Amino acid sequence: MSRDSAVKSAVDECIKQGILVEYLQNNASKVINMLAQEWDWNKALEINARDAARVAVQETEVRVNNVWQAIVADKDIALADKDAEIAALKAQLAEKQ
Repeated sequence: MSRDSAVKSAVDECIKQGILVEYLQNNASKVINMLAQEWDWNKALEINARDAARVAVQETEVRVNNVWQAIVADKDIALADKDAEIAALKAQLAEKQ
């Protein structure tokens, strides 16, 4: 029996035995096409590496964004402190005049 015939037969048998009946009835052609394709280990590794790289980039972007927000918050605090210092100096100067 060819691989295609075996896959179709397996899907039909699952339906007959009540295994994933609704899913297989709705998606049999997708399942058959997916199972009939040859497994390519190198392609699977390539996809896995690409996915891992994408996740690493996303995680790095989050970390960079967090660091950036911390830097901005620190600068905002420093500016607020300077503004308060300037206001105090202006008040002292106004008292002396």
